[in-house]
Amino acid sequence: MEILKIENLAKNFYLHNAKKEIHSCQNINFTLEQGQFIGIVGLSGAGKSTILKCIHRTYLASTGKITYQSEAFGEVELTTAPERQILFLRKNEIGYVSQFLNVMPRTTAREHVMNALLERGVDAAEAKEKAAKKTNVVADFLMIMKQPATWLVAISIFAVYSFLTTLTYFTPYFTDVLGVAVTFSGGVAILRQHGMTLLGAPIGGILTDKVGSPSKVLLGVYTIGILGLGYLLVADAGVAAQLLIALTLIMSAAVYIGLGAYYATITEAGVSRNLTASTIGIAAAVGFSPDLFQFTLFGYWLDTLGTQAYTYMFIFQAVVLVIGALAALKILHIKKKNAQNVCAVAEAE
Repeated sequence: MEILKIENLAKNFYLHNAKKEIHSCQNINFTLEQGQFIGIVGLSGAGKSTILKCIHRTYLASTGKITYQSEAFGEVELTTAPERQILFLRKNEIGYVSQFLNVMPRTTAREHVMNALLERGVDAAEAKEKAAKKTNVVADFLMIMKQPATWLVAISIFAVYSFLTTLTYFTPYFTDVLGVAVTFSGGVAILRQHGMTLLGAPIGGILTDKVGSPSKVLLGVYTIGILGLGYLLVADAGVAAQLLIALTLIMSAAVYIGLGAYYATITEAGVSRNLTASTIGIAAAVGFSPDLFQFTLFGYWLDTLGTQAYTYMFIFQAVVLVIGALAALKILHIKKKNAQNVCAVAEAE
């Protein structure tokens, strides 16, 4: 269901001292469906916050329409709605958090939450209890840590990011083991890092939307990685340059496609919306941990084992990708189970 529609929105500011009009945002058009998340991207000063303030009616739009589907009033035109209606919507339906958050001084977070509940008519004792639950960071942290979904998402991030780390060793591997010229390896590395960065992540997002499952996209990424690493483990010196270029670009594209998809697994894993940000924080801390040890580990292998270290690296990475694939399959299982539960509840009703 469409809950917000913005048509030809524009907001201008007039600087009286300079006798100049500033066009903050112009011709803004988009819709928002119920349950949908969108991001507004742009340079500093482009008008991103202005759009949000127009929706919140902190700013009054210069031109255009902002149509909101309210639970209490039905369809509301926010640019022309009476102030009492806007105050009700701000209090009960439309929230806005500024990048410069100003709260009452000498007041705890718990008191802020409690005060908001009291303003909505909640009993004082109940408001105090709910505020305590909502601001208990330790309890939330422990609850998130106990959720299997948190670790499955963390493994998904870890597998892809670890794969990206291993790819940085392809250049010395091509020269030291396969006998490829340094200039050729350097050119392939530039193409791998910069060319695939521009293409891979957007393609990952598009594939996720088309397939309808980030975990399925990641399964494809892991499969390509495992097959590619398997080939490199048995490849001999004198491999055709064209084959190395193709293999490197395919594996690099797979990694960056994974980078564009792994955060989306959090929804597929069934993480509730109110825990999404905290879960992502914990999962990311684990997922990006290869920065803490993988370069050191690979460096140690190179120092002690010479070129034999690459065999250890590729086997290590293949094992990580297999674990990532198992995590993706588990997420798909959770998704299927949750869907079955929803259908069962719907049939019961």
